[in-house]
Amino acid sequence: MSDFAAEGEEGVGDDGGAEEEVDETIDPEQLESVLSLLRSPAGGSLGLTLDGMRLALHPEFVIGVLDAPLLGGGNVLRFFRWASSRNSDLEVNALVLEELVCSICWGGSRTEAVLKVLDMVDEAGRRVPDDMSYYDVAIGALCRCLMYDLAWSVCERMLNAACLCDGHKVGKIISWFCDGKKANCAYPVHLAAKEDGNSSPPQSCMNFLVASWCREEHQTVKLGWELLGDFKGEPRKFAIEPFSGAIRGLCWIGDFHGARELLTRMTAERAALGNAALYYVISSCCSEAEAKETRLAIGS
Repeated sequence: MSDFAAEGEEGVGDDGGAEEEVDETIDPEQLESVLSLLRSPAGGSLGLTLDGMRLALHPEFVIGVLDAPLLGGGNVLRFFRWASSRNSDLEVNALVLEELVCSICWGGSRTEAVLKVLDMVDEAGRRVPDDMSYYDVAIGALCRCLMYDLAWSVCERMLNAACLCDGHKVGKIISWFCDGKKANCAYPVHLAAKEDGNSSPPQSCMNFLVASWCREEHQTVKLGWELLGDFKGEPRKFAIEPFSGAIRGLCWIGDFHGARELLTRMTAERAALGNAALYYVISSCCSEAEAKETRLAIGS
């Protein structure tokens, strides 16, 4: 129970002894007072001012503060540290961390404040069981704020700490980076998951990664093509979109021979191919002879 709980929160137990009860209702006046303080220019000791408010600190109140708009990132971080020092029940759980990162990012306080949050992520990661990780929460929050470079900084920490998430979360991280046209950041995550063996992302995320690599930059097209080698069995046979994307990418960079070779290989494997893949190879051939060779390769 916080030393700063509001008055009137003590109850009497059945045995007649005094028993403290935690009232987790947010006091709107206290919340508004804190938000007004955090939105004002920094001056004096924030901690001393907050101490004087005798706030009813509990997780819901802190989340209410972090979720409020128009707060300076530095003040948000100072408030959270102060609250954590006053109430041992406040911990860096997934919800708190997500709200904290988003609040700091949208509050305009960028690298310095967010890097301090990353230290919190590392600290939180050391306090949770091996099968849990808060890194994915921070990465997701930063990606939603379009701060992909900082998101990659968190990702590097995660990989260096060998604290890989489960396959579903790994897939989300890959998708977030691909959404932001940062497939080069998603690839090391894929490699780590492949090496780990227990964190394989969903096939849909791998399809997204291949498609992203085949359309982002000329130099990444062949990397996406090579990544198709990891597709085995049924996922390979029915991976129409990633194979079509690779064929389009190879045509885009002028590697018509590679596009025909891939198309021929997929035809030999009796893989499902869409008309778009055939169209891209045939229409991209720069001479009638190449078009004829393509038609012969696909048996038409």
